[in-house]
Amino acid sequence: MVLTLRFTHGDQVHQIDFQTITVNEWIELENATGATPPMLSAGIEMRSATATKAFYWLARRRTGATELFNDLDFALLDGTFKVEIIGGKPQDKPAAKPAKAGRGNVRTTRASTGQGSTPAGPSPSPTT
Repeated sequence: MVLTLRFTHGDQVHQIDFQTITVNEWIELENATGATPPMLSAGIEMRSATATKAFYWLARRRTGATELFNDLDFALLDGTFKVEIIGGKPQDKPAAKPAKAGRGNVRTTRASTGQGSTPAGPSPSPTT
């Protein structure tokens, strides 16, 4: 499913299809915001001001606007700006493939303090 963001600001309409964002555009968005693509994708669903501005800026650039990211400013809540999410949600991902039998019982996770492994399956119940 194609995800499209449509921005209406006054009488101007800009839109962008998520699937068409190039790697160089993602890098520009990362450099401008300090946020990774997954953070920006989730942010648009959560109505993050940073994500909203980032994708609106990119949609405007694709139609010829030349302002720098930091120079774009607008009122989000004055009634003249609207964001529509058309299609799936930005963070929608294909379902994870089931683990293959015989490959062990450990899944790798990333914690905020580093990498580690945790056993798969239910936690052992405490004995009393």
